[in-house]
Amino acid sequence: MAHTKDARALGLTGSDAWVYCALRVLCANQPWNGTMQKLAEESMCGGKDTANRAVARLIDRGIVQKTKDGITLTQNASNETQNASVQTQNASNLRERSKENRNNIKECPSVNNAPMRETDTSGGQTDFDVFWCSIAPTGAENKYRSACERLFNSMPQQWRARATEQAPKREKGRNPYWWLKDEDFLRADGSAAVVAEPHILTNEEQTSYLEAGVPMVVVKYKGRFPVITKADALRFGLKAEREF
Repeated sequence: MAHTKDARALGLTGSDAWVYCALRVLCANQPWNGTMQKLAEESMCGGKDTANRAVARLIDRGIVQKTKDGITLTQNASNETQNASVQTQNASNLRERSKENRNNIKECPSVNNAPMRETDTSGGQTDFDVFWCSIAPTGAENKYRSACERLFNSMPQQWRARATEQAPKREKGRNPYWWLKDEDFLRADGSAAVVAEPHILTNEEQTSYLEAGVPMVVVKYKGRFPVITKADALRFGLKAEREF
């Protein structure tokens, strides 16, 4: 867990984070000179090519280095971790203040005739605020707000309007992020799309979910170890190999 926290402080996600955590153990007492296949197995990041690319990125960032004796952690990695931890805490404080500001909004504006906009510099509400109020999230669903906002603002204006219009018809219990991601709102009745397999999260999605506090796990799936949401792991009956 300590290594995972350091990986987060360094801004590492996905395979980079798992390879880093594995190397923290493998390089604890001496340089590690094993194969990329072995590193992939120890980190559960996938295959040897994935491990090799992750190591290359860690070297580029100055977090690890290759010597004639093997792979070692660099001297400045610890200082970078400490500095990143301070930055992460500052970012967390900013998010908390932003959350407080959102909670101070007491009324939802009318959807009818509301201009669809990504930002509102006048201090009013954005088009996403209108959508979020219309979808009426409850309980744990509020954790998905940040992820939903990024996805919502990336959509065409017509889709944002359609999503806001269809939000009250969202299937009860349907995750609001996947309701948007699977484009359920484009269906006349707002019904959910049929999903045949779990969604493997990209590095960008993992970062977004970490910020939103969405539970994620590493699972063994089709011979690999991808990161998916905990909800998807339960939905498809997959065993969590590691908490993200």
